[in-house]
Amino acid sequence: MSVSRVSTPFLRLVNQQSHTSSTKSAEQIAYRMGQIVGQPISGFLAHPERHWPKLFAGEFWAKYPFSLPCFVGAGFALCVAAYATIVLKEVSLSSCPPPLPFQTCFPDPLHQNPSPPPIRLFHDRRR
Repeated sequence: MSVSRVSTPFLRLVNQQSHTSSTKSAEQIAYRMGQIVGQPISGFLAHPERHWPKLFAGEFWAKYPFSLPCFVGAGFALCVAAYATIVLKEVSLSSCPPPLPFQTCFPDPLHQNPSPPPIRLFHDRRR
């Protein structure tokens, strides 16, 4: 599945309608730059026991030589998520009103009715 299919509904909810095209192009540029820059960085960090034997001496690094790029990528993602949570007003906790049942902080432009559908625990076979 394409990243574009996943991120497009999110971008529609977060951004104003006037900024949608510029946000979509910026998202594509960031995605492609990550593809270009990420592969050489991952290759540089792979097999750390060969490149830096004093720092990464151990059985773990020899058994799992591609774990360091994964750890670095996960650490970067956590840092970006923490930064976004603190800085961006769309995801900061202070911008949300007090929560109601089945309501999110962001308005849903596709559904005008904010009430949730009724919850059915079991399928009614009598119909």
